Amino acid sequence: THTLSLSLSEGGGKGEPIAVPFSRCTHVNMDLAWLSPVALLVLLSARGHSKENTLPVPKNLHFSSLNLQNVLHWELPTRRAPGKQRFSVQYKVYGEKDWKIKAECQNITKTYCDLSNETDYYEEHYYARVRFVSEAGFSNWIKSGRFNPEMETIFTSPKVKLEAGVCSITIILTPPQKWQYNLHQSIPLTNIFHELKFEIQVIDRKINKSCTYLENGDFKKVGTLEHDTTYCVTVRSVEHSSLRRSDPSEIQCTTTPKDPAKQMVKIILFGCVLPVFFFIFIFSLACCFMYKYVNARDQKQPINLVRNF
Repeated sequence: THTLSLSLSEGGGKGEPIAVPFSRCTHVNMDLAWLSPVALLVLLSARGHSKENTLPVPKNLHFSSLNLQNVLHWELPTRRAPGKQRFSVQYKVYGEKDWKIKAECQNITKTYCDLSNETDYYEEHYYARVRFVSEAGFSNWIKSGRFNPEMETIFTSPKVKLEAGVCSITIILTPPQKWQYNLHQSIPLTNIFHELKFEIQVIDRKINKSCTYLENGDFKKVGTLEHDTTYCVTVRSVEHSSLRRSDPSEIQCTTTPKDPAKQMVKIILFGCVLPVFFFIFIFSLACCFMYKYVNARDQKQPINLVRNF
């Protein structure tokens, strides 16, 4: 009687050998026919499992969301595997069992995947997972934390346009828009986040002081300002309930018109009064010279005329 030694283990490691006896009798062919498939399956399973575990796993897997554009990011493994480095992505809704494939993010070389369409129901919670794929096999999956777009997205600041009036400026706001694949459709985030407001800061450049206003509309008129003064404006998107604040918008400035009353006084003074006074002064000066020339009493006769007499 002889023995056939097989090594069985989990995870591709070395296991304890198992001795399987068999005889040189006529039953040897039947024993080998039974043992060969088992040994083959064990060896293939151990080999495949070993290949899977030996490849490095991506790290720092997380979602980032800006105006409900939801992108999955990860970093390259610290230990690089031989061959081309590619990644595959799957996702699912929280509570579901089956993972779904993101077709555009299979065997990709980039370290991010846009899942905005797949996570479009912003009130839901989602998971995603990524694994490393190479010619040598694939790694284990790395799973993200639970992601809720409604609570985790970040807002951009609104677009700002200024119009200057007499002692006032009008601030026109365009709210940030929900990210859409179809650029022809636009949904203001204020239609989704009803507590989203805009923090407006108006800076007086003459005295270098500022005032802050909280506005929930797309229009704000600031009055009782000074004439001929430059005012600068910057705006943030804020949602106080979740303590979310955008970066400030680019500073824009405008100058209020000059005082129309002062302008009218200047026009009358320099356009009417001064020319009249100037004309009167010149005329008076000319008359004075004419008078002195005609009626001067101390004029003397020429000497040659006096001698003739």
